[in-house]
Amino acid sequence: MSLNHNIEVNSDAESTDTPEATSEQIVVENLLKDLEAAASAEQRVTLFATYTDTFGLDALISFLPIAGDGASSVISATYLLFEAERLDMSFWGKFKIMMHQLIDFGIGSLVPPGVDGVADYAYQANKFSANEFEALTDSLVEKARETGVSENRIQAIVSSKRTLNRHVRSASEVFKPTREAA
Repeated sequence: MSLNHNIEVNSDAESTDTPEATSEQIVVENLLKDLEAAASAEQRVTLFATYTDTFGLDALISFLPIAGDGASSVISATYLLFEAERLDMSFWGKFKIMMHQLIDFGIGSLVPPGVDGVADYAYQANKFSANEFEALTDSLVEKARETGVSENRIQAIVSSKRTLNRHVRSASEVFKPTREAA
């Protein structure tokens, strides 16, 4: 699937019977398919990030010195880059994902055993990576708006995915440490 569609809309098209209108409709339909794919991937990646970072699966695995951090980083990077590649994410988006995973691995490898799980929990690389998927979805929403797709149609695609993400994020708030005023 390729998300790099050239979006050229002929605003002078008067009738849907013209070839320009037909090509415009094809471009819009491809854009909406890409938006659906990006919103679905964003949902999956957000769930993955919530389970690994917020619920602590990543920190749990990292309690095995170096090998645990390595395994956790490889699993996360492989999954996230697989999703990014399916969406034809930009080089810089993939680069940021890799950097977050390398930083996470570095933290786990350099921090003394026992403390590395806490440090790993504090730096939530998968959540930072999930932001790249959200940015991709947002850019496709903007392109859809620019091509004249109705807001209702855009929201029908995106809102169902983001509603679940909001519920997952709300549930994860329970696991966040709270700061008490001194």
